[in-house]
Amino acid sequence: MKPLHQTANDGGIPDSVLRCPSCHASDALELAVDAIVCMACSTRYPRDIAHGTAQLLSDSSKTAGKANIQAWWGDLYKQLYAQHETTLDRETLAVMLVELEDMFRARRQLAAVEMPLEALAGKVVLEIGPGGGGHSALFQSKGAEVTAVDITPERVIGAAIKLALVGNGLGRAYQADAENLPFKDNSFDIVYSNGVLHHSEYTDKCLAEVHRVLKPGGQAIIM
Repeated sequence: MKPLHQTANDGGIPDSVLRCPSCHASDALELAVDAIVCMACSTRYPRDIAHGTAQLLSDSSKTAGKANIQAWWGDLYKQLYAQHETTLDRETLAVMLVELEDMFRARRQLAAVEMPLEALAGKVVLEIGPGGGGHSALFQSKGAEVTAVDITPERVIGAAIKLALVGNGLGRAYQADAENLPFKDNSFDIVYSNGVLHHSEYTDKCLAEVHRVLKPGGQAIIM
């Protein structure tokens, strides 16, 4: 095993923000061939090397209710979006992101009204519940360092594919639980979540986690 390293979309894992979601140890994670391993509690978190993602879920997140959520949203993603991912290229995505930003501004969506899109370069951004990853890809295209998390593995892969195609900033995607985020305290300048957190049975835990991972003076942008 070797220490975690920070790299863009090549199967590497950032060492700057992750903590173990099981024991909450910081700076205890190491990279094995097929997993991230916590040296403090010995928990192994499977990696998807092909997409540069990892399953950062503790046992407390593996409930029947959350399995049902994953199955429902995963099936919807397969029906509506998955077939488009295999043919998506960088040029097509770039055009789509311009159109997405235009739509946000025309509709005064919170990402255009409350998100400083023109000043995202160098910002460290977390999106909780990225769906297909379009919003995260837009933020990365503006120069942000973006982390996207979703509890549904299909949506994590969709976000990872788009982040890998963006030729700017740094992006990565993980399977994670908003009620128990696998990140250190004070890690992000901005936490963004659009129409997601109310799906949790414990929205109060999600909001507490948003507050925990925000840097002092950071910004939460939530619908």
